[in-house]
Amino acid sequence: MKLSIVALFGATFLFLGVLLGALGSHFLTEKISPESLQSFRIATRYMLIHGLALLFLPVIPYLTDPQKLNAGLYLLIGTGLFSLSIFGVVYQKVAWNFGFLFRANNPHWRSLSFSRLGVRYPPTYQVSIG
Repeated sequence: MKLSIVALFGATFLFLGVLLGALGSHFLTEKISPESLQSFRIATRYMLIHGLALLFLPVIPYLTDPQKLNAGLYLLIGTGLFSLSIFGVVYQKVAWNFGFLFRANNPHWRSLSFSRLGVRYPPTYQVSIG
């Protein structure tokens, strides 16, 4: 892993932190409990702070390149495990509230996906009796 990839992950974490923070502020405030929203904000803040650390890690002058790569790898793994686990818990609570939207067996999703393929769902069959 190169140091430029570490900085790229930092920029990606910053982007996702801002995006998910806006999602939490504007969409999730009325959909989940205040405790879950607080957990979501902590995970977003953690992602933002560690995104900054990953972004500026390559320019720290007193660390060698292998030390920077190790620190970047540990920051990446820790942020991924911590933030993604909290986002997963919050997503499950949102999916529970909006389960009809997130289920793969929802007929509305199936009809939308089949209509893109040119297939009408549910398929209608003409049966003639007699």
